[in-house]
Amino acid sequence: MDIDLKDPKTKALFEFYGKEGEKDFEGAYLYMKYLYEFVSIIFQGMGKPPIPELAKVEPEVLQKIFSRLADVASGYGSNETSIYHSKVLKLEDAEKLVTQKVDVHIDVPETIVPFKLAKDVILNTPDAIAVGTCPCRKANPESSCMPDPMEACMFLGDPHASFIVEHNPKFRKVTQEEAVEILEDCHKRGFVHCAYFKKDMGSRLYAICNCCSCCCASLKGLELVHNGLTDFASVVSSGYLAVVGDDCIGCGDCIDYCNFNAISMDEGESVAVIDLKRCMGCGVCEGGCSSGAITLRKEPSKGGVLDVEALKKLAG
Repeated sequence: MDIDLKDPKTKALFEFYGKEGEKDFEGAYLYMKYLYEFVSIIFQGMGKPPIPELAKVEPEVLQKIFSRLADVASGYGSNETSIYHSKVLKLEDAEKLVTQKVDVHIDVPETIVPFKLAKDVILNTPDAIAVGTCPCRKANPESSCMPDPMEACMFLGDPHASFIVEHNPKFRKVTQEEAVEILEDCHKRGFVHCAYFKKDMGSRLYAICNCCSCCCASLKGLELVHNGLTDFASVVSSGYLAVVGDDCIGCGDCIDYCNFNAISMDEGESVAVIDLKRCMGCGVCEGGCSSGAITLRKEPSKGGVLDVEALKKLAG
C-alpha cells in the first residue's frame, strides 16, 4: 500500500505521530480513509451483507484492515488492554467539547474514562471539526431508525479532521456552531452522544458519534453485558443517572426513548422506574419527557463525568 507523504494532509498526519509512531500513523490513515469498509467488516461478523465499496478495496489494503481489526480485538475484553472504547456524554458535555476556543491537552483520570490506554482529551486546533455519514447506519441500513444514513459522526481536531475531509468523500468540514446544531438535532431524534478514544488515533479522544442502539455496533455490545454474557463493556456511562421526580404522569413515553432498556413502569404506582445497572446517563429520556419529570444527577457508582471545562480547571 503506497502512502503519499507529499500530500500535505497526509504529511501533517505523519508528523503528528513521528517516526516512532509509524504503526499508529498507518492505522489512523487506514481507519479514516476506509472508515466505512472497517465498519462493514465488523457488521459482516454479525451476519450483515458487505457494503458495495468493500468490493473495490485492493487485497493488500483489505489485509491491512483485517490486521488492524485484529489488533483491536486482541485488546478487547479488559480495561487494562483495550485500545478502542467510548464514553457516553450528555448533550451539554458534548457541546463543550466541540466549542473549545484554544488547544486542550488533558490527562483524563481513570475514574472518568476507566481504561489504561487511549483515554486523554487532546484537541489541537479545536475548531477543526469534520462531520460525515454514520458508518453504522450505512453498513446496517435495514435496522436504521432513519430512512437514509445521516451525518452524525464528528472527528475533532487536526490533523485528523483535515485529513478525513481530504481523503474520505463522505466527510466535510463544519463550524463549531454547525457542530452544536448537529448535536442538538441528534439529541432531539433520540440519539446517544458517545466520545470515542483509540490508540491509533493518538491515544486520545478523536470523535463524537451520535447513534442509537438499533444501529450502533458499540451500543449493541452493551446488551451482551446487560444480559450477563460478558463482563466487559467498551462503552461506559456518562457518570449521570436518570432520576424520576414526582411530576411523572405515567405516560410511558420515556420507555420508547431509552436506548438501553433501562426504564419500566411500576404499574401499581403508574410511574416510570429507572434500572441503575442499565441506565447510561445519556439524557435522551430527559429531553423526551413531556412532563419534565426526568432529570440527570451525578452518580458516583457510574464513574466520573467527562466535563472538559471542569477538567481544565482541575489541570490549572
